[in-house]
Amino acid sequence: MESCRIALGQEGFSPTWLLSLFSGVGLIVAGISHYAITIFDSPFLLMICYAMEAAFVSFLVAVMPQVVMTAMPGKPGTIIGFAMMIGSFSGVVGPLISGKIIEASGATQGGFGQAFLLCGVICVIAGILVTLFTKPEAKKMDQVHTT
Repeated sequence: MESCRIALGQEGFSPTWLLSLFSGVGLIVAGISHYAITIFDSPFLLMICYAMEAAFVSFLVAVMPQVVMTAMPGKPGTIIGFAMMIGSFSGVVGPLISGKIIEASGATQGGFGQAFLLCGVICVIAGILVTLFTKPEAKKMDQVHTT
């Protein structure tokens, strides 16, 4: 426990606060990386953007139920089910919207850039909302039970 306090620099941070903060920042980084894929021509920079996006999105898929429960702890099953439904719904609606954007742009490459920009902006907005509106529990680290 002492090593956690030293690593964090001060006492009193709850683990869920750090999880919420990292999730929000992760969404922002994933959104920026997603759009940056359309900007760079260097294969090395493209690999870095893809790796950052994949790493943060994979992390978020694993921790999003905990972050949602931190924001709204009332009815866990309903809240997590609703959050997963929204996430799954984006897999249906996203390609339709992206296809319309690409089709409306007239140029395939420019259309992909616009569609990636929209996706990146949505991720950045979601990251800001997660960072601002998650409410971690009031427990201090000393009150968390460890085994």
